[in-house]
Parts: sequence; structure tokens; C-alpha cells
Amino acid sequence: GKISEDEAEVILKEAKAENWSGLLKDGKLPTLAALRNIRNILDTVTDAETINLLCDILSNSKNILDGKIMPFQIDLAYEVVITEFNTSFSRLVQDALLKGYEASIPNLTEVFKGNNLVIIDMSGSMCKAITNGKGSTYKSSCLDKASLIGCTIAKATNADIIRFGSYGEYINYDINQNVFALAKSIQTEMGGTSLMCAWRIATTQNRKYDRVFILSDNECNIGNSYESYKEYVQKVGNPYVYSIDLCGYGTTQLVGERVKYLYGYGLNIFNDILNSEFNAEDHLDKVKQIKFK
Repeated sequence: GKISEDEAEVILKEAKAENWSGLLKDGKLPTLAALRNIRNILDTVTDAETINLLCDILSNSKNILDGKIMPFQIDLAYEVVITEFNTSFSRLVQDALLKGYEASIPNLTEVFKGNNLVIIDMSGSMCKAITNGKGSTYKSSCLDKASLIGCTIAKATNADIIRFGSYGEYINYDINQNVFALAKSIQTEMGGTSLMCAWRIATTQNRKYDRVFILSDNECNIGNSYESYKEYVQKVGNPYVYSIDLCGYGTTQLVGERVKYLYGYGLNIFNDILNSEFNAEDHLDKVKQIKFK
């Protein structure tokens, strides 16, 4: 009763800011913890020194690689910053996150081993904002995010890219190009939504894949997606298929034991992908490390 609620709120905010400042100055805030607490830090911290320390952590390529930080963990933090903040500090953090994102791409190489294909929806309906799968939307459009995710996987794993709309086509891209510039460069308006075309072109060219990522809103309105997928499986191969519905509508186009649907844009979709495949090599490496006395 000695201070008002407003005064208590100010004191609490100052205490939180001092806590973040102390953790950063003492080097006790790991990269992943920093990513997960960006909102809390930007909500409370008011001094440039602390923000600069945060930026150093978020853009430190060695720590990002050693900590196995994934690009999408960084990108989700970026979406929070550009959606919820508009200050000089938040813009510094944005820049640091973009540098960190580029540095984290090699970490995907160890995760998605083998031959990969990315299929990106370029239809008109992809202009809508992405959702987190829980009813909230971010600032980026589905097309922007699908292009960035697709190009990130492609750069990391030397994957093929097919873009589709009313028709489908393989993209000849420069793997050495900056991932953000690359994502923008592949975008084009392709009319309707025919996932069938993407599967058919892969079948026609007899390209076999271990893993296929479909980045779409699953609003297919041309052809038979399932029949074309089944034809690919019968004639070429049976890959793992991850269909990422960035709008979170919940619609489905394919059915199969190796087909997995993921809805919205959040950490859970990539954690599900990482945990869904049994990688014998990883387990063998752990067995080999066991030493008997």
C-alpha cells in the first residue's frame, strides 16, 4: 500500500530490464533463450548497450552453428519483432536476426539428408497472411514465407524446387545467392492451384526423392492431386511428404503412410518434421561412442 499500481509496474519493468542486462553482460543467456525471450527483452529494456549485446548473440555465427539453431527458430522470432515492435531498437534486432538466419542455414544440412524436393505454391490465394495455427496471424504473406522456407531448405540441402499454380515448372536457381534475395527472385503469379502439375512434372522427369516439402494453402482447384501423387509413387518412388499449410485451413490433398500434414507456422511444425523420421546413421553414431570397460 506504499506505492500505486502504476509505480509498482515501473519498478517491476526496471527490475526485469536489469535482469536481462545482467544475463547478457555476464554471457549467461544462450542463443535459443535469447530468441525465445526477444519479446520480453524489447518490452522492458531501454538502454542501447543491452540491445547491442542481444544483437551480438543473435548474429554470432559460431554460437548459432555450435548450438544447432535452426533457421525457422530465428525466423519465428523475426516475425514477432516485425509484427509487434517499431522502434530503433527493434530495427537493430531485425538486422541481427537476418544475419543469424543466414548463418544458421548449414544446420539443416545434417537434418534433411538425402535428395529433397521443395514444391512451392505460387497461386493467387497465397497473398494471405500466414497463421500460427492458433488463430493469430503474422505480418508476412504465405507466398513470402513459402518462398523463404523453400529456398532455405534448397540452399541447405541442394534440393530441387518446383513452383506451381495453374501449371508447374522446375526452377533453375543460384545456390550461392543470398537466401532472402533468392526467395524474392523466384516469386511470380501463376494463377490457379494445380498441385497435380507439380507431381506430374517430377514423374515425367523421373526424379526420385527421399523427402518432399509442399508449401501451400492447400486450396487446390485444378486436377486430381492424389492421383498424380499416387502415379509418382508407383512409377518413381515413395518419399516422405510434408505438406505445410501456412494458412492453417486444415484441408488435405494427399493420403499415404508417408504423408504428414502440418498446419500454421510455428516451432511445432518443424519439430514434428525433425522427430518424424528414424535416422539409422544418427543412432549408429551414438552406439559407436559407447565404450566398454
